[in-house]
Amino acid sequence: MRPPREGHWPVRWRNGAGYRQAPIGTADDAIATGTLDYNAAIRVARAQVEAERAEAKVKSAVESYIAALNARHSRRAGRMVRSDVDNHLSRYVIGRKAGQKREDVSPAPLASMPLHALTEIIYGQGGEICPQS
Repeated sequence: MRPPREGHWPVRWRNGAGYRQAPIGTADDAIATGTLDYNAAIRVARAQVEAERAEAKVKSAVESYIAALNARHSRRAGRMVRSDVDNHLSRYVIGRKAGQKREDVSPAPLASMPLHALTEIIYGQGGEICPQS
């Protein structure tokens, strides 16, 4: 017979096409210093997910979208395929490295913006992001 093990509180959140999961602490099955009750676990989990989401940038969301779209198109075609969306978003948003016949394209300023900060973006004539008033 196995000895009883103490439980752990996990946190799980949506990340691109899938989910991420991480342990946040020991459950209060055994009352001791450092264990978390249900309400404390919720507070810690929300704080951790907020911190993870604050780090998420537009570039990572676009790359996840491109990967999912390319996988879907490849399944349909029965071979590896890059979608038109991949070509356009790589060129105009996330940038791409120089290839055989194409030049290096640097990422747009939008790519480095945090996802949680997006509301509405207004571009100026030179392609720069204008502050909202």
